[in-house]
Amino acid sequence: MAWMFLAILLILLVTILSHKVKQTDLEIRTHDVWGGGQWLASRGNRPHLGVDIVVQPAEIIYAPFDMEIVRRAFPYSSDLSYTGIKFRTVKDNRTYTGRLFYFIPYADTGVYQKGDAIGVAQDLTTKYEGITNHVHLDIRNTNSYDIDNEYYYNGVYYSNPNLFI
Repeated sequence: MAWMFLAILLILLVTILSHKVKQTDLEIRTHDVWGGGQWLASRGNRPHLGVDIVVQPAEIIYAPFDMEIVRRAFPYSSDLSYTGIKFRTVKDNRTYTGRLFYFIPYADTGVYQKGDAIGVAQDLTTKYEGITNHVHLDIRNTNSYDIDNEYYYNGVYYSNPNLFI
């Protein structure tokens, strides 16, 4: 009986240490007092160039796809308390760059597979009262690959992140 308990404990430990989960229910932020989190939702005179994935403060954030974290990144130059990452990813033999904001990364660089734990969600309601907590994901490319799923803004092609998650 003790060996069965140890076997179950070992399986649980390996699962926890692997920091992998199957992400199946990513929820995109719908409309709140600050707007919507959908791809190309209105942001006044410009569109929202990413998607906002609903999370809870202190929730573990997992890589939504295979990626290489290039460096830590900051969404606001005047408020360094909010953080995220700049990353590279490959899809259909093309390299893309992107940003994932509003979480504290576990590391500033590294290669991660889809489902690897990469950080902990921050609380956005301390900055934006009434907002739905989320992480923001945007993806960029240097050339136009798929005009139906891109938006050209300020010299950059933004890809629809929904095609990656």
